[in-house]
Amino acid sequence: MFLSHSIRDQELVLGVMKYLESMGKKIYVDWVVDRQLSRDYVTPATAEALRNRMKQSSYLLYLATDNSTQSKWMPWEVGYFDSLKPNKIGILPVLDNAYSSCQGQEYLGFYHALSKEHLRKFLTNH
Repeated sequence: MFLSHSIRDQELVLGVMKYLESMGKKIYVDWVVDRQLSRDYVTPATAEALRNRMKQSSYLLYLATDNSTQSKWMPWEVGYFDSLKPNKIGILPVLDNAYSSCQGQEYLGFYHALSKEHLRKFLTNH
């Protein structure tokens, strides 16, 4: 599974990753797996590496936080993944309201917002 997230949420990302791995899922987090990728610059090599990882992933989980609205990569990731594997994207909101801070990112409403209770079902169906 490709975990789309903001680099500003590193501690949260590690917790979500650990939780998902405890469910037997293999999780891709770029700065954990591909440490050589540039985080400072958008490069063709970084984009190609992420494309390859998305092609290898069965589905994408978008970690929606206040920081995700500032990410330049996350909208690109969800758009690219949706073109590859429609209906294989889930939104995991870590917000009071699933779309409360997604102003300007209304496209997230196209995908299922998952509560912790629904996450297990989503993962077993994908």
